[in-house]
Amino acid sequence: MKRLVARGLAGAFTLGLAFSLSGCVYLQGLANMDWGGHRRRLTETQLKYVHFLRWGEYEAASMLVAPDLREQFLDEIRPFSTVRLSDYEVLETEFNEDDTEATIRVSFSAYHMHRLIEHRWMETHVWVRDPKEPKWYVKPDMEKIRVALAAMEPQHN
Repeated sequence: MKRLVARGLAGAFTLGLAFSLSGCVYLQGLANMDWGGHRRRLTETQLKYVHFLRWGEYEAASMLVAPDLREQFLDEIRPFSTVRLSDYEVLETEFNEDDTEATIRVSFSAYHMHRLIEHRWMETHVWVRDPKEPKWYVKPDMEKIRVALAAMEPQHN
């Protein structure tokens, strides 16, 4: 009889432990939910940004760049109008606690239109969002863009 009670208590304890652990996993899943739709909007905005870059629509892409970096972005990228993105891949995305900032690692492939040699590089984009509005803006790594694009320019001897 004592064994039966001990087994019953052990079974109840195990069952209770399993439920509490699954509850923790469930709560963790809730914490990672996109309640305000901010993560989805970032994905959409990031895809637009890359699409604009891919087709040389730099003015449109600049509207997704943080306002304080737009002019510099256009100055840096305009000279490379003969460069086209051929592919990109989002490698990793990390959000801060309140979804107002995200860091995205992206791999790019591009070619110079007069030299069909593909170049690849990785960039880390920081995206920011004002908590009061749904818009995301990228803060591109201008130095990384400058180096990657310059590597594709034909060498004049």
